[in-house]
Parts: sequence; C-alpha cells; structure tokens
Amino acid sequence: MHRLIPPYIRIACCLLLMAQSGFAQMTYRQVDSTTYQQYVHAQWKDLARTVEDAKEQGFNYYYLNLRLGIAYYYSGDYSKSAKALNDALENNSTSSIARQYLFWSYWMQGDERLAHDMYTSLPDSVQRKIYYHPKHIMDQLSLIGGIKISNQPDTAGNITYGGISLQHKFAPGLKLEHGYMYSKQTQVWGHFTQHDYYATMRYALRNGITLGSGLHLVQYESMLDFEGGRIIHVSQKVPGPGGPAMRESTIFRSYEYKGDFKEQGAYGELNVEWKRNGMIIRPHAGGYRTYTYPAYTERHTDSIHVVLHQGMMVLNDFVELQGDTTKHTKRFKTDVWQAGVSGFLELGDRSDWWIGADINYLYLSGESHLNIAPSVSGKLTSHLYGELFYIHKGYYPLALLGGQQLLNAYDGLDRVGFSAQWKANDHLSLRAGYQHESVFDILSERHYQLEHFFFQTLIRF
Repeated sequence: MHRLIPPYIRIACCLLLMAQSGFAQMTYRQVDSTTYQQYVHAQWKDLARTVEDAKEQGFNYYYLNLRLGIAYYYSGDYSKSAKALNDALENNSTSSIARQYLFWSYWMQGDERLAHDMYTSLPDSVQRKIYYHPKHIMDQLSLIGGIKISNQPDTAGNITYGGISLQHKFAPGLKLEHGYMYSKQTQVWGHFTQHDYYATMRYALRNGITLGSGLHLVQYESMLDFEGGRIIHVSQKVPGPGGPAMRESTIFRSYEYKGDFKEQGAYGELNVEWKRNGMIIRPHAGGYRTYTYPAYTERHTDSIHVVLHQGMMVLNDFVELQGDTTKHTKRFKTDVWQAGVSGFLELGDRSDWWIGADINYLYLSGESHLNIAPSVSGKLTSHLYGELFYIHKGYYPLALLGGQQLLNAYDGLDRVGFSAQWKANDHLSLRAGYQHESVFDILSERHYQLEHFFFQTLIRF
C-alpha cells in the first residue's frame, strides 16, 4: 500500500509532523536565540510561552529559567516568577540578578521575611541600588481630611474631620501603624466632637502567615440642646348618655433634652492572616467596651385636647396636661463581642484585582447580628489603584480593617463608596474618594443622607 502513495505526499506529511512537533526539532542554539530576542524586545507573554514549551521538551538551564522568571515578574505573576528564579539559582547559585528579581517577587507578594533573606544575600553594590530599609523608624506618613455634606441640615449638619497616621518598621516583617482623627458635627439634638486613636501591629512570618493585633480608642462628647414634638390623634368608642359616644383625643407631645453626654470606648482585636495561592484569609476576634457618662435632663409634656361627642352633638370638650422630668446621671458600661473572617480571592492569574468581604458576627445585650461588608479592589493602570465597597450596619457598633475603622455610633447606616489611589513615585501617593451614606438617627428618629468627599496624602521616607 505504501508504494501507492506518491513521493510528494510523503514529503508533505513529514514537513507537517515536523511543524507540529515545534521545539522537539529545535536545538539549544535555536531555543536560546529565540528566547533572547523575546527578552530583548520585552515580549513577556511570548517569552513565557516559549520557555514553558522548551522546558516541556527537556531544556533546563540558567538563562532559560532567569528569562522565564523576569517574564513572569513583568507580567505581574509574582508567584510563578519566584518559582522560575529559584530554578535559575539552582542552575547558578551565585547569580545576583536572579536574587535581585527574587527579592522583588517576594516583596510584591507581601512576604517581606523571604524578601529580606534574599536582600541580605545580595552584594553591597546591589543593595545600595534598591530602595529597601529592613528597619525604618519613620516609614510612612499619611494625612487625611474630608467633609460629609448633609441633605437635611435641620436634622443633622455637615461632618468635618481630619487625621494623621504614622507607620514604623522595627524589623523585617514587624510594622506598627497608628493614627489620630478628630471629627465634629452639629445635629438637631446638639453638637458633638469625637477623638479617635488606633494602633495596629503586624508581624509577618516566612510561611505566608502574618500575626496581627489592633487597638482603637474613642472619646465622644455631645452637648444636648434638643427640643422637638409631634401630634398624635387617637379615636375610641366609649359609653355615653343615650348610647355609644366617640372620644377624640389630640395629643400635642413635646420633649427636650438638655445637658451633656460623654462616652469613652476601647476596641481590641487579635487576627491571623494567611496568604497562599491567590487567596487571603484573615480570621479575627475582638471586643468593644464603652463607658457612658450621661449628665442631661429629659422632659416630656403632653397637652391632650379631648372632645367627647355623639354624632354632631358635643358632650364634653376639655384639655389635660401631663408631663414628667427625668435626670440622667447614672453611669453604665456596654460590652460588644465581635468575631469573624475576612476573605479575599484573586481574580485571574495576576495580583491585580481582588474580591472579597469582611464577615463579622456580633453579640451585645443578648442579641446577635451578622454583618457582611463586601469589596473589590485592584489596579486600574500601572500607577492607579481603585476600590469599591459597601457597608450596611444596624443599631450596633462595628469594627473593620483590623480595628483601624470603628463605627461606634448606634445609628443605622448604609454606605457605598469608591476610592482611587495614584502612585506618583516611590515616595508619594495621592488618594481621593467619594461615599454616599444613608443614616437613621435613633435619638431624633429621623433619616438623613451624607455625601462624603475625602482626600489623602501618603509619604514614604
């Protein structure tokens, strides 16, 4: 049968098989020349594909693994980059280029302990070219300010605030961040000021695990000067002369709160973060205790206009006055327990976008609440990062971000917002954002909305 196949068809089939086998027919020189040209022209995706195909055919040498590691690094896949660069070091353990890129791959993955180990193995001449400080007492400074514009100034005025935070690095993987914030607002029931201080400590281990703790202190002071009222109509049937009658009551209820109201609180948290294979899991548990110091007077007065009638005939028409006064001076404390997990999943093969949520279970005053705060964040351009998030909170306090953020008010809250951060250079980043908030004030029993704008400057030293 083979003799029946024309010779030109046999030649065509052989050429087709050779084309399909790809690198199986290429020599070391062809592989090295092709990958070198792709490296020189920064064709990172093509270079990674070419090297992976070559490695499947048994090619394994220093420059091949080094180029693969660099290709994955500039493609943003730092995990694969680290693996290829470690293979390159097995081929050539003295390579400072492989160690330098491996340092940055570990650094970009957030594994500073391994990055520090690689940094110390670099020659002094290379270390001086890298902007890295194993110990940096003043590592970062942040300044933030914002305004929340109210749509109901008669119910609640604008909120203005400003703050400062510092970050210190005492050792590789050991960081302390702490900050202070001051805020104030004029509301229908009075004026309040609040002072916040937080501190978070993080210690990164070499196995992708980071131990953390958080502390948040708050001092709230309010001068109550609230007068309000409402009208209530009540109708009921009552016995009357000659048959049933109707009692129509119109209640003019007025109330006022005057005096001072102070509250001091402290939130503490422990957490463990585990980062591996495109996932971040951070279980956490904490508690929030507040001490309340009331010193105000509450007065209620009801003026009741009563009309008793049968049909169109008025049987009686009179006014009753009722009222009471209560002085609130008893101090008390409140405990809130909070536990949960923060989970984030990497979208795609690169560490550019993450989606997840901060899930918390709270227990206070015999009641439990489940709270879920979702968010998505990632890289918009090479120097621009963005974040979108949503928070819903009932009539309870809530701590987020390891204790950095404490929503200590018992008001109901719905908040949706986004922010963008632009990295100007290695030392300066600028961040701005917008949030829309819907608030239900439990004291005045009124709804209002806030349009929140903020700006932040971050300086690395």
